[in-house]
Amino acid sequence: MHSDFIDFDPSYCSNERDVESKLIVQYLLPKLGYSQDSWHQQVVFKPGFRLDFVAFFKKITRSTIEQESSFYGIVIEAKHPNEDVDDHTLQLKKYLKELMGRSVY
Repeated sequence: MHSDFIDFDPSYCSNERDVESKLIVQYLLPKLGYSQDSWHQQVVFKPGFRLDFVAFFKKITRSTIEQESSFYGIVIEAKHPNEDVDDHTLQLKKYLKELMGRSVY
C-alpha cells in the first residue's frame, strides 16, 4: 500500500457518526474508487439486520439489490473510534453469513 493512501487524520473522528461521515463517506469510499451512486448507507436486509454501508463496483439501486442474488462489493460497518474492532469479529461473521442469498427489506 502506498504511504500517500493513508492521509486521513483519525483525530477528526470523535464518535461513530464522525467515522461514517468523515472517514467512510468523505475519505475511504472515494479513495477506494467508489462513486456516490455505487454505495448505499443503512441498508436493511431483514428486520433487525442493518448494514452501515454496502458498496458495489457498478452503479446499483436498491431495487437491483432486491433482484440479484449475488454481488461483488464491500460491506463496511462503522464503529466508535475508541472501540476495538477485534471485539466485533463475530458480528461481521454473522453479517456475512446472513448476506448469502438474502433479500433487502
